Amino acid sequence: MTMQTINLGTAPGGAGGDTARSAFEKAMANFEELFSQGYRKNNVVGTVEQSGGVPTAAIIEQGSNANGRYTRFADGTQICMKMVTWSQHTGGGAQSATNIQNAASFVGQVYSFLSQNCGWGQNVKHWMEGQSSNGATVYVRNDHVDPLDITVFWLSVGRWY
Repeated sequence: MTMQTINLGTAPGGAGGDTARSAFEKAMANFEELFSQGYRKNNVVGTVEQSGGVPTAAIIEQGSNANGRYTRFADGTQICMKMVTWSQHTGGGAQSATNIQNAASFVGQVYSFLSQNCGWGQNVKHWMEGQSSNGATVYVRNDHVDPLDITVFWLSVGRWY
């Protein structure tokens, strides 16, 4: 069934438009169509699946694992995120690295972003190398004299199908 549009008639009084009964019948038919398609409160969020690029299950899927958190959408968009903290990272220019893996698999082009969550600004540097659909190697360097807690936020956006 196609969506049934309610004729509001001519402004300001609605002359020539649908009667209240007719408008209500159209609204109910539209809701019944949505309901018959299976979109209800209990299945909008769940496991996202597709067949040939057509969504066949929930609209939004969220999950987490040792590699962070992910959100998948029925249109194929996927977002992965993770926070990594180095506690009391040595100062004086000391550098460290860690491999970050995305929490879920991507296909095709992936856009990854790295942000520092530290109040020391110019004294702490961060960067990534070897970025791919799987993840990247993330580096931090503490140019401050004292050890610091350094946290970086990793975000990847792409497609899961």
